[in-house]
Amino acid sequence: MLQRVDVYTPGGLKGQHNFCTASTLVREIMFLNSHATHHFAILQGYARERGQTFGSGVGTAPATVANVLGYGVPAESPHAHHPGTPLLDGYRAMFHQWSIAFEIGTAYARSGVATTSAVQLLRQFRQDLRRSETWF
Repeated sequence: MLQRVDVYTPGGLKGQHNFCTASTLVREIMFLNSHATHHFAILQGYARERGQTFGSGVGTAPATVANVLGYGVPAESPHAHHPGTPLLDGYRAMFHQWSIAFEIGTAYARSGVATTSAVQLLRQFRQDLRRSETWF
């Protein structure tokens, strides 16, 4: 489960770039779980609009539970992406979540947790672009 795997994905406006990122099988399974929960949350929103539900826990991410208990950032608000949500309401929800994430990040950095600089992120992005050129 902890064995290194390379994850390839197309990117760019037309899918013209192929990105490769090092990961582990367990991390990818965790991502799939999180992403599925995100989609269940969106479906739960559509069900509620019709007076129905998939159940109280369906679509509730662990991050949301942690936030309700006061431990972290809320999960992405699915209503922010719903066509009926006013644009400013969607942005307001996203900015609120980002501000909480930045507060947590600042607290981690102040406590000595290593952070990734913008330069490091750019280097990694360029490295992934170069690696993607040999993918096909």
